[in-house]
Amino acid sequence: MHTLKSPFSFIISTSDFSISSQVQHFFLHFSGNHILKEKGDFNMYISENIKFLRELTQSSQRTFDRMIFPFYSIDTQITYKLENGRYSNPLPFLINIANFFHISLDKLIYRPITEKDLNKVPQERNMNYFYPNFIMVKKDNKFTLKDIAEYTNISINTITNYSRKCINYTIRLENLNSISTFLDCSFDELLSPPSKKQY
Repeated sequence: MHTLKSPFSFIISTSDFSISSQVQHFFLHFSGNHILKEKGDFNMYISENIKFLRELTQSSQRTFDRMIFPFYSIDTQITYKLENGRYSNPLPFLINIANFFHISLDKLIYRPITEKDLNKVPQERNMNYFYPNFIMVKKDNKFTLKDIAEYTNISINTITNYSRKCINYTIRLENLNSISTFLDCSFDELLSPPSKKQY
């Protein structure tokens, strides 16, 4: 019997299949746009949650910009664009918001949040943590790059860059969504510092 293990408490036992068959068997329902439909519309929750946080802090869009994104001096309408779905890849900005309010990145993106969700996640999320976590799960489960590319509908070139720790290779929100579903772990786990406790 083969056992697929992830550092994120993800364990699947299967009968005597090959690794590729295991991956196909488990992830058959998680390919392509089905993933996005499963987790809901990005912009709907992102927009409403950011408006909620902004109103909670009694901030205008510009004040919210200065409070959360002081280092983005070039773009002065970040909050406006986030609330109106103007970014093709809002992930870097959403990570900043999640870290500022210590809330789950998954909830910020996929669920309506409340005041009770604030100050629940002490760890800072960072896109650079994705690469070692991705490589660790891939290695532990003996997934091939082809397996991951095929069942997430992400190009093999992109998956290869992730596995090579190409830090300057921007991770898109929809790709992170597909990979997190494939690995059965949260955004918070994939973007948190790798820990020995996860093994």
